[in-house]
Amino acid sequence: MPRYHLLALAAVLATASGADAQLPPLPATGPFELGLGLTMQSPEDVNLSPKCVELSLPCDGRKGFPDAGISATVGAYLPVGLGMTAEFGMYGNRWKSSAGKETNRVVHGLGGLGFRTRLIEFGSRQPVFMRARVNALGGVQNSTVGGEEFVFQFGFAAEGRVRPGFWLRAGFDFRVGEDRYRELSGGRTWLGAAFTS
Repeated sequence: MPRYHLLALAAVLATASGADAQLPPLPATGPFELGLGLTMQSPEDVNLSPKCVELSLPCDGRKGFPDAGISATVGAYLPVGLGMTAEFGMYGNRWKSSAGKETNRVVHGLGGLGFRTRLIEFGSRQPVFMRARVNALGGVQNSTVGGEEFVFQFGFAAEGRVRPGFWLRAGFDFRVGEDRYRELSGGRTWLGAAFTS
């Protein structure tokens, strides 16, 4: 996992823990949730050898920072933690052609199963409440260069409560697609917030 993925996960978890330190014991959380997030993708850099040679593109890659995007999720969960979740999002995959800088715009709509653990309490006098979650999603991804394709996405995340009904999240996902014209499979880190009812 790239270094910036690990730093992003550590930052949001530390923030959530500090914000929750003064809260009273957590009541039961609702079954419905809405999440918003910022994502950082790391697909293959087509301006690095040997891919740039294969595609006859300039070989001056190493963007230095992942491709940024946004995502929105909705979910409904049973008391045992199992539920259905859907995700919609987009990001800009930056690359260079002989004409100059280009952006491969990637949008997706995914749906599938999610699972969130019971609340985990840390500490006694000033408890911190957190939980973990995993998901397995499938759906359609469309990009300006690669067209439409079916993809699978598997991920895990951790979240901490800031106040009743409001959570901070951090996660890592890995997406696998057909990659017919452009290899977009790979990992991503995301930071976000969620509202539950």
